Amino acid sequence: GPVSARHALASSLNLAALDVVTRVGPDRFVGQLTELGFSHAADADRESAAVVLGGLDVTAMELARAYVTLARGGEAIPLTMWRSPEPQHGSRVISESAARLVTDVLTDAAARRAGFGRDLEREAGDAPFAMKTGTSSGFHDVWTAAYDEDFTVVVWLGDPSGEPMDEVTGFGGAAPLAARILSAARRQRGALVAPTSTEPSVALATVEVCALTGRLPGPRCHHVVRERFASDALPSARCEAHDETGALLLPARYADWIRRARPPGVALESEPARETAIVRVAYPRDGATLLTTSLADAPTIPLRAVDGDVPIEDVSFELDGVRLATASWRLVPGHHRIAPVVRGRRGEESRFVVVTR
Repeated sequence: GPVSARHALASSLNLAALDVVTRVGPDRFVGQLTELGFSHAADADRESAAVVLGGLDVTAMELARAYVTLARGGEAIPLTMWRSPEPQHGSRVISESAARLVTDVLTDAAARRAGFGRDLEREAGDAPFAMKTGTSSGFHDVWTAAYDEDFTVVVWLGDPSGEPMDEVTGFGGAAPLAARILSAARRQRGALVAPTSTEPSVALATVEVCALTGRLPGPRCHHVVRERFASDALPSARCEAHDETGALLLPARYADWIRRARPPGVALESEPARETAIVRVAYPRDGATLLTTSLADAPTIPLRAVDGDVPIEDVSFELDGVRLATASWRLVPGHHRIAPVVRGRRGEESRFVVVTR
């Protein structure tokens, strides 16, 4: 279904990448990989769509160089095994506005939280950082890149023999390590390098858009969000994708998804919509069973809500009739009811059970 570019990139909803490459063209995509320093970019034609989802052979050093390029606002520099006493000057391979926007998205904890929760923020010392994870097919390799203005960390995990791991993912295996290493580097910052204070020469623009289409809000848009854009790529089209009730009307390319998922408040342009989308709990889902191995050391879980399919940040929760102070809750065995509350209005209730084993 439709998803914003911000949430797709930050939460690794990677089918959106296939759509992007289809729009910009494979030749431009391969050319960008080559400029970023990936030595096997020429194999992209042979690997086809798998390249978009990480199917190209790369080294950890090549990944590090690419993410250093993003961290430097699109300027590529050669990597060395020892810190150079002189400032590094490189060549521009990505426009600064594009690089800054990608970094802005990968640093967006709220967008990342929709797919990965809050644990990584604590691992990194609760300071902002950009992160992207990857998992190769068959769980043979997992990696994570994490960076800020001063440090870029790349972690690869795998079996040198090439054997697959036991369903270890980039998020579950490499990401916590990358976050901890980045946090440790920050703590040692005074001994390693002076903090960077360089202001970017380009600024991103904040624009109100329809949360469901990314276009400028129209008179029938019920959900508007503030989104960041490169100043040379601001939206200009106004949203006209809603009927008089505010329901979202999508083109034929979404037909299969609509028929499978039957999302409320969404329909094909040629068909009537079902009832308007309502706020509901995304986690824990209705009917879920959560397991904890120890009552004394029960984990605290994040609570999440969505409006239709759009994650909501400004929300509180009511659990078993009691309003919670935060959007998290420590597991307690038994049957529970939870409902989201947005601007004083109670959304759809979710029922779940916690079991101790």
